[in-house]
Amino acid sequence: MKSRGFLGWCVALALGVVTFSAPAMAVHEASSHLHVDHVLQSWTGTPGERGLLPTALAESAAARRQAELALERSDDLDGLKLHLANVLYAVNPALAESGSGLGYGLRPAAAAIGEHLHLGYAVAWEDVSENQKNQVVRLSASVSNVLMWADELAVLGREVEAASDPTGAAQGLRDILGLVKRIAEGFDANGDGEISWEKGEGGLAQIAEQMRLMLAAEGST
Repeated sequence: MKSRGFLGWCVALALGVVTFSAPAMAVHEASSHLHVDHVLQSWTGTPGERGLLPTALAESAAARRQAELALERSDDLDGLKLHLANVLYAVNPALAESGSGLGYGLRPAAAAIGEHLHLGYAVAWEDVSENQKNQVVRLSASVSNVLMWADELAVLGREVEAASDPTGAAQGLRDILGLVKRIAEGFDANGDGEISWEKGEGGLAQIAEQMRLMLAAEGST
């Protein structure tokens, strides 16, 4: 892969432009790289068998678009709730009967990312570099953030579903949009002007960056 900017790399990953090629490795190392490939490139359970991270990025983009559309008609309670259902479906299809997005859900995709990374690197843990171990720890922290925010969003969604006036529903959707942005971009929780991978900060963009760093450390740039 050619070097690209941080956000450009995330966009390219979501569009399938970025490709992953594993360097030569021992058999047990191949297992870890297979799970990385599932995160970045292809997983049989996703629509189109795309990677889990591109799936999560696409679902987060769908959720954001629906939340923004909802707030364009913030005086229409029925319209707000219709777009809310689309947001919830993109976040987790278990939260709504139908809606926008791929039908897989960003929360299930994020949970699967965590599972694949743990499975893959548990196999080769004793032989991978300290840098790789550190990246897995950082990735896990950001995955946990995404899951936490997705769960907070689900709670807010139920509150908006129960709203009886457009003003309250619109405020709830503003809060939901804020969480969708955190999920996609991360959040500067400590106000230091930067978004790290740490608890309360890292989101999908930081997961993508940590994956890029992991690949670079393993000679796949």
